[in-house]
Amino acid sequence: MSSFRIRVDQDYLKFSAAHFLLYSNGECERVHGHNYRAWVELEGSLEADDYVFDFIAIKPLMKKICDRLDHRVLLPTENAALKIEEEDR
Repeated sequence: MSSFRIRVDQDYLKFSAAHFLLYSNGECERVHGHNYRAWVELEGSLEADDYVFDFIAIKPLMKKICDRLDHRVLLPTENAALKIEEEDR
């Protein structure tokens, strides 16, 4: 069975977010922001309609993810030097 790949990369798949870095020596970078572009690559066999995945279905999903990330702070949750506690709200 052949495998095919599709990449969805549109101008509206973008978001702005702040972040900071924690260095191994214990220093912390100041919080600052960037503009990010997002895309998705899907791989698989062709469906009966000759598509790997319905492009019309993936567009709103990716837009929703970008909208959720827009104007947020990205946290390095896997960094041992940072303790994050999550509350119900």
